[in-house]
Amino acid sequence: MKTKEVEIQEYLKKIKSIDHNNTSEHSYRTALENLIESLNLNQNIIQEARDKTLEIDGTPDFSIYLKVSKSLIGFVECKKITTDLKEINQSEQIQKYSKTIKNIIITNYRQFMLLQDGKIKSQVTLLEDKWK
Repeated sequence: MKTKEVEIQEYLKKIKSIDHNNTSEHSYRTALENLIESLNLNQNIIQEARDKTLEIDGTPDFSIYLKVSKSLIGFVECKKITTDLKEINQSEQIQKYSKTIKNIIITNYRQFMLLQDGKIKSQVTLLEDKWK
């Protein structure tokens, strides 16, 4: 079994290999989904899973469920790799999601911002923007 560090390095290698000048945010989704699944966090991640029991405008890029209880615990919203996450966390879209679910991860695939109850709880940068 690979270590988490190896999984993250493989993810970053994949991200760097994609020509960000000629792609959309969707080009990186598989790499992100594979990373999250490889970390064995006792969660399932589903792309564009629209939970019909939730009243929400729009569809988050990913929904995250606990494996055992299958309870929805959060959304992941992905943006273009060049997007500044600080511009997004107070957007109307994210505010709508925050009214529906406590945990939201916003990512540009290089950086990750965890919002809880609409407030920044944690941030991490895996890849500086100078790699371009």
